[in-house]
Amino acid sequence: MGYVNDPRKNIHKIYTKEMIINPYAFGKSTPAILNDGNTVAWWDFTDLSKIELYASGNDIKTVNPVIAGQVPLAGDAGVTPTWSINGALFDGGAASLRNSQELLVSPPFIIYYVMRQISIIPNRYNMLLSGSNAFQNGQEPNTNRMYMYDGSNVIYDGYMPLNTFSIIKLACYSGGDSFASINENKTLGSVVGGITDITVGKHVSNQYASNIEVKEMIIRRVIETSQNESDIYAYLKTKYRL
Repeated sequence: MGYVNDPRKNIHKIYTKEMIINPYAFGKSTPAILNDGNTVAWWDFTDLSKIELYASGNDIKTVNPVIAGQVPLAGDAGVTPTWSINGALFDGGAASLRNSQELLVSPPFIIYYVMRQISIIPNRYNMLLSGSNAFQNGQEPNTNRMYMYDGSNVIYDGYMPLNTFSIIKLACYSGGDSFASINENKTLGSVVGGITDITVGKHVSNQYASNIEVKEMIIRRVIETSQNESDIYAYLKTKYRL
């Protein structure tokens, strides 16, 4: 057991052997493919150096991208998720994060993110992620069945176990080659919508909020090869010990 310094608050946190045996915990290089120029957005909600907090409380002001120069995510005072070393915790109400400048992503693109659903909010859609042009990923009312939707087409990507971190992949390609997946379970479909903004934790129009905790999100504008998809999946699975 030892200590690691938190540079934002000048405090020390205990780290354990479990952290040491995680090969990504202390700087192991990430897959080279994430730096191939096709990664258009990448946020790590567990990286102390990327999180800026409001002066009062523990609300996130900004999540800076992993790759310099990319779009940061921003929150408004009083309605942002709560930050911890485990990620960004959304309360199922007003809390959300959004891109702070235009993020234009047209097909083909694929989104990877690591999250857990803490509770299901009764009698309404539980929105995990949404963007413009009706693009959204969420759960149906009163169930943990997830879906991806582009305004006219929908893919149901299975059921997510509550309070269990999972890796979500959302691919908007062409024809019937799009897919949504929870961990290894992949469902093909025809969702093809583009996005110009991302809102995490609720719908872009300030409805359908969700009670979730998010660790990391990666957006790539490319038709991913099966090998690259596997490498990125393995990176997230190993990093978060899933």
